[in-house]
Amino acid sequence: MRVFRPAGGQHVRVDTHGYPGYRVPASYDSLLAKLMTWGPDRETAVARMLRALGEFRVDGPGVRTTTEFLAAVLDSPRFHQGRYDTALVDAVLARY
Repeated sequence: MRVFRPAGGQHVRVDTHGYPGYRVPASYDSLLAKLMTWGPDRETAVARMLRALGEFRVDGPGVRTTTEFLAAVLDSPRFHQGRYDTALVDAVLARY
């Protein structure tokens, strides 16, 4: 990876083995990093996650992330209203 800059800050946790210069094998495990946030309530935790997803930077040949997709799920009205199920994944994917 040419660029690997995980999000940070208070109440943000990243578990990863990635780093700038890491060579991602062609048959890599798609879990290069796990991003978690915490908040005293759901709204705060989601806002922190949206910020963290926006800050996370990964770039390199053949490496794609799901950060934009995850942000779209978390920012969807259905998710904010707590009216989500697995069909939300299909609805968000249809926009891509």
